[in-house]
Order: sequence, then C-alpha cells, then structure tokens
Amino acid sequence: MSGFQPIRSIHILVVEDDQMVATMLAEAFATESAKMGLVVCFLVSITALGEVARDWVRQSRFDGYILDGNLIGRLHGTAVAEQIREYDETCPIVLHCSGAKNMHATAILHDLQNIEKTQGSTDAAARYIITKLFATTT
Repeated sequence: MSGFQPIRSIHILVVEDDQMVATMLAEAFATESAKMGLVVCFLVSITALGEVARDWVRQSRFDGYILDGNLIGRLHGTAVAEQIREYDETCPIVLHCSGAKNMHATAILHDLQNIEKTQGSTDAAARYIITKLFATTT
C-alpha cells in the first residue's frame, strides 16, 4: 500500500482547572495536527489538580504537557513543570496562562529550561507541542 501512513499515538497531559479550557486544549490537538497534515492519535489525560498531575508524572511517561500557570490548590502549574523537568529534561511543556494572575508563573519561568509560555490561544499551545514532538522524531 503506497499511500498508507501508520497512525502514531501521542500521550499528552493537560493540567487545567477550567473544564472548558481543558476541553478546548484537547480538541486543539486534533485540529492543529490535521492542519499540519499529520495522521496522529492524541491520547489526552486531563486533571484539574497539580497534586494528581505530579503523581501521574511519577507513574507514567507523557510525550508533552500543557499546564495551567494559575492552578487552584496547593501545587500550581509552575511547580508541576519543575517536577516534570526532574524526570524529563527535554519533553515539550507549555505553561498556559491567562489574565493578570500570571505574574507568579512568569517569574518562575525564567528559572525553568525549555518551557513555552502561551496566553489565551489553545491552538497555539497545541501547535507548539506538536511542532516540538515532530521536530525531534522525524
């Protein structure tokens, strides 16, 4: 079959406490990969709590991460990003921030390596991760 392209499966962790934004982020992966002409199956795990994300990161391997910089709870998005970097120094991470509350997240970002910051656009967050993943695997 000359036109056959195998489907690649990519596991993404979205840590977002706004369910509507989390859903939009998950959907953005399908939309953005189709725009790029990629045949990919995205497995998107979603949690609203940094503590749950920390446990998942310790137990599983994800291909990319999108973290809310303004998470509710004791463990915010930048703290989760710091812990991810302890396990994986190169995986793509997007710290997705919105509103005026992102000052804390912006300050911490300067200390973390290879973390992209996006504001507002869920498509931009998904596009960044897809681009990073396919730039390193092709």
